[in-house]
Amino acid sequence: MRGFLTIITFLVLISNQLFGQDIQKYQYFINKAELEITELNFGKALAFYDSAFFSIKFPFSVDIYNKSICSIKQGEYAESFLSIKQLIKLGVDSSLFNKRPFNLLKLQKGMFANFMKDYPDLVNEYKATKKQSVIKELNDMVEADLFLYCAKPAKPQIFGYIEFIKINKNYLDYKLIDLFNENGGYLDESNIGVPFKDSKMATVPIFFPLIARSFNNNDTTLTFNIYIALKNGMIKPEVFEIFMEDRIEGGLGRGNGVIVYKNKIYIPKIYSKEKMYVKNRSNYFLCSLQDQVRKTLFSECKDKDGFLFYTGISRYSSMNELAEKFLNLQYFKTSLKLKQK
Repeated sequence: MRGFLTIITFLVLISNQLFGQDIQKYQYFINKAELEITELNFGKALAFYDSAFFSIKFPFSVDIYNKSICSIKQGEYAESFLSIKQLIKLGVDSSLFNKRPFNLLKLQKGMFANFMKDYPDLVNEYKATKKQSVIKELNDMVEADLFLYCAKPAKPQIFGYIEFIKINKNYLDYKLIDLFNENGGYLDESNIGVPFKDSKMATVPIFFPLIARSFNNNDTTLTFNIYIALKNGMIKPEVFEIFMEDRIEGGLGRGNGVIVYKNKIYIPKIYSKEKMYVKNRSNYFLCSLQDQVRKTLFSECKDKDGFLFYTGISRYSSMNELAEKFLNLQYFKTSLKLKQK
């Protein structure tokens, strides 16, 4: 399997030299924007978001979401409404305004009233431009997967999938690949939008449980599609990292940043492993571990406004003596406190 993945990695890295420039530039500006957010420099963050969005055809929903919060923080309410209109077209609904800081936009009575007049048309555009039948099929596939592997109660619409899986345990993997290949090799947000439920926007696609289970079973069926999606800017690199962390030779270091042990927060004293990860992270358009630690600490300890960051954090309730010794040797215990969820 490693040899197979190495060949794919080599081909994709060569392809990235030709095709990966837009996503590479996009990620550079997004990282800059997020670092400015950690310093509460929302105006500077907005400038970086503008540069990022100019460099790619379809900005990712998470970044549109964070930009809209920055606009609110800067009092640029009209800009925030424009960002939220983009999110509605991706499947977000008006319950977004029930949560902080978006509820502040209700106070802008004239702009909010105009937005709500446009709202039905925005929803209709989402229904017309996103592949609703594919979204339904993916949701049913996830339900079947959760029934089989997590003992979740079965709904009637998934019985057909269950029968197919009894015949072929890899049925859902092959079905997902078929859906990918029928839609340009991957199902990105331009095809299926973004999951949104209970006023919360997801940071991973609908089909995340299917890929997670497949990879946990050491199946390589979906690997090629994930690489190509990254190359073509169809998958956010941080989502690629979640999918592929354990499948990249040498790793990406996602779990080697912030550690929470007995409710205490530890960060690396030095980034000695950065040399091992830096090339991989750069190859896959990811920020440095140092930057990831900054964003993780902000998200876990300081963020009061619900920015959506992809963070790297490992949590432990207990450790053996050797692990504790390593922790105290390589990590520094901070005085930071985890924010209340």
